[in-house]
Amino acid sequence: MNRLLILVVIVLLSIGGGQKAHANVLPLPTPTIEISPQTLAALSSSDYVTVGMALFSAQSQADIDALNGLFQRLLKRELTRYAAHTADRPPTLSQRLMATITGVRSVPEFNTRTLTSLKPGDIVLRRSNRDGCATRQTVPGCRAWAADYANAALYYGTVHGIPMIYESTLQHGVRLVPLSRWHQRGTYVGIYRLKQTLSNQRTACATFVQRYGSNGRTPFNATQTNKASDTTVSSAQLVWLYYRAHGINIDSNNSLYAHWLRTGYSPLVASYIANHAVAPDEIALSPALTRVAHGWLP
Repeated sequence: MNRLLILVVIVLLSIGGGQKAHANVLPLPTPTIEISPQTLAALSSSDYVTVGMALFSAQSQADIDALNGLFQRLLKRELTRYAAHTADRPPTLSQRLMATITGVRSVPEFNTRTLTSLKPGDIVLRRSNRDGCATRQTVPGCRAWAADYANAALYYGTVHGIPMIYESTLQHGVRLVPLSRWHQRGTYVGIYRLKQTLSNQRTACATFVQRYGSNGRTPFNATQTNKASDTTVSSAQLVWLYYRAHGINIDSNNSLYAHWLRTGYSPLVASYIANHAVAPDEIALSPALTRVAHGWLP
């Protein structure tokens, strides 16, 4: 009985001592989110150009998150101001650009048979409604930089008989998904193919997927800029990186697109974006590609 009593006392003392020791442990400091001096200066300025240049040259997700909300508010005001200057141009610059992208070219309309004729390495561009980003922003800020196409993806080939595409989205990052995810009624699609022949594209696609992952390992590039860096990757950037690995630049840097871009941003911000980013529309205008099919998905 005495041994049992001693044992109980020892256990109680151990618990009490543990609680006391625990009570004396200082709480861990809350981690601070560091943003760059450039970001701090831009936030305090509330100037559109300053904030835009800081955002599109940001090197960390913390800077992007800190700047993005303010930039979107300033951009909305800037777009309204520029719209007043461009609305009376007959035809509008947007119409000219869309006509140049979609063109009057003798290519077949997209239909269900188009899916069976896709080849590994083909580029799939799309917009989600008749007016694209003019009425519904499917990608952050796309109203300012997407005249026609808002998304891009690379056709991978079939996996167990299922056609697959390689894409990057804001919600999921870079991943390999069934092409049927893009087959939505009321979506306008353009299929583009490299003019020159590349051997064994299926193997090249598989190697490319290994590099960036197939299930969101590589996050989405929210600013769309810094296309040569691949720590984060946007949809058009993903396609551009694939062909850059083959020594082919499919970023057209089209002058009409750059001119149109300046009507949505100030010239300074627009020039930075044009030089450091690649957009789906710029891919569509690439002289290295040919459009093999286009149209509204049935």
